[in-house]
Amino acid sequence: MKKLYLLLSACALLVGTTLAQNRAVSVKKTATPIVIDGEEDAAWATADTFNIWYWGKGKAAPNELDFKAYFKLLWDDNYLYFIGFIDDDYLMTQERAADLQLQDWEVDCWELYWSPGNSTLDNTTEMTQVRLAYANKSSADPTATTRQGWSEGNFMNGTDFITAAMNDLGTGYIIEAAIDLAVSAQAAGLDKIGDNSVVGFNAIANDIDADETNRENIGGPIEGAQWNQADTLMRLTLLPGTAVINANTIAWKVYPNPVANELRFTANSTITSVEIFNTEGKLVLKAIKPNGSVNVALLPAGLYAIKATDINGKTYSQKIIKK
Repeated sequence: MKKLYLLLSACALLVGTTLAQNRAVSVKKTATPIVIDGEEDAAWATADTFNIWYWGKGKAAPNELDFKAYFKLLWDDNYLYFIGFIDDDYLMTQERAADLQLQDWEVDCWELYWSPGNSTLDNTTEMTQVRLAYANKSSADPTATTRQGWSEGNFMNGTDFITAAMNDLGTGYIIEAAIDLAVSAQAAGLDKIGDNSVVGFNAIANDIDADETNRENIGGPIEGAQWNQADTLMRLTLLPGTAVINANTIAWKVYPNPVANELRFTANSTITSVEIFNTEGKLVLKAIKPNGSVNVALLPAGLYAIKATDINGKTYSQKIIKK
């Protein structure tokens, strides 16, 4: 009977381990270093998009009109790059955070969890958390808390390993960040982080409405679990080689963003039309054969989606804010 119990326990452990493997993700390598300015440069067209897929136990996904979050990842020999997009109907400004006496961890933000030694760890102790805030009560600089990070046991605490920038879109925001791979490797006792390295990563999007904390996330860290067995954590494999522009996309750059009058763009293909849609999906402006720019001066202030079509029928979309 004892042997049978042990066998059943072993099977249960095996099944549990198999079912609890975390999300494996391949990250493309970019040949073009990313400029950390809070804008979606052309290089980001090569990256996959990750939508929020886990909302916490017992939580339903929020209405997209209230809150939506997604992000992209790229890497090169020096950095792991992150760009996170938030659409939010009720942003936690610095003034509101101060009035409500919220702590910096209670504000609208992205939280990144970074474990550079993921492939060799047997627990989640060597993990650092970085908060990329839209705004916080303690500083006029919304990214003031991003320079180092927080962790138990002082892992990477006090080490400058990340830079970030925020772009306020009015009805949401973009936060872009670069994680220093050399500094991270040194902290984790690794020779280097490079081609085919496996690293631990996680992204949580926090939405705070009124005076309540409402956490919408892609999964938080599981205390006491091995990183490789925690199903709400991500395990990144850094793909070797150079990422190339996908055949179904156009490499272009739209600027300035936010825009007041003239929206300009550059592209690696001839653009035959530009369409601009409001948040309800209604076409509000269309330009045929635009010559590098579109006049948006008459559009009301707000968030818009711009769609460009090239001579081969390929398209590229991006969100813009009209001032």
